[in-house]
Amino acid sequence: MKQRIFTWVVILLALVCTSCSKDEATTYTVANNSIAYFTAFIHECNDADETINIVNKGLSVGSMELITANPNAVKVKIYFEELDSWCQQVFYLKAGSNTDININGKTIVGPYKP
Repeated sequence: MKQRIFTWVVILLALVCTSCSKDEATTYTVANNSIAYFTAFIHECNDADETINIVNKGLSVGSMELITANPNAVKVKIYFEELDSWCQQVFYLKAGSNTDININGKTIVGPYKP
């Protein structure tokens, strides 16, 4: 009898522990704190630096977008359509949490993908 109760307690503890450990989504927030509207093509990349998803967002001045990343994405690279240029910074994502990306007047852009 005691062994049966012990077995049920162990099973219940295992169920509780596994149900509490849900994987949280990896997200990123892109904020436009520049002086102009822009269309961003956000390339979500994996460990091998391959683009696995492209998110297209038009951002007005002062706006921000919360985006849920592809589960295999580890970093993002941003292309600005109006400038025909790439942001020269690579933004590494924090797994299971949010990464803030702030586009402003100090953001460096260039013709080549970083």
